[in-house]
Amino acid sequence: MTETEAYAALARALQSICPADFSQAALSVEMEDDWTDKRYQYKVGDTWSLGQAVDANLDFEADDALHALRAMMRVEGKPAWTHCTFTLNPDGTFNFDVSYGSPAA
Repeated sequence: MTETEAYAALARALQSICPADFSQAALSVEMEDDWTDKRYQYKVGDTWSLGQAVDANLDFEADDALHALRAMMRVEGKPAWTHCTFTLNPDGTFNFDVSYGSPAA
């Protein structure tokens, strides 16, 4: 999986839960080598949705994409990131932020 394919898989999963009038969508992730915890949300106006269920196939694709991105970004001798947020805008632009260790409170 290429980096472009991975980001596209994350976008597809998020777009699948979004109503037409969404103003932003976010996938928040905590992961280690053998597990992943994901939360899908969208925002309409100023209000974020509660966590949303995503079709199992899209969720599996997103999981594969996250593991691929994590592997691509790994620097030898350093720990891999453990948290990330993929934020998608209606125009298709996005941000992908990573952090190491516990997320900031």
